[in-house]
Amino acid sequence: MPLEEAINLSCIDNTEDIDLIKAVMSLPKNQRAVIHLFYFEDLQINEIAKLLGIKESTVKARLSRAREKLKAKLGDDDYE
Repeated sequence: MPLEEAINLSCIDNTEDIDLIKAVMSLPKNQRAVIHLFYFEDLQINEIAKLLGIKESTVKARLSRAREKLKAKLGDDDYE
């Protein structure tokens, strides 16, 4: 099930969680995918690379860029 369909913001009580989900959903699709697989599906970098058919270095770069964007949007270091 795509991440977009799995999320139902009306059933989330914590405002910080809603902000985090909205921030993740605002990322470009390729960055959103690696964030979802790494943090929400608990896949390792090598597993993500294999699943997406990309190099491990590409996964690392996308994670890094996505983390920077999330940090800028959320303004909090607690999400790393």
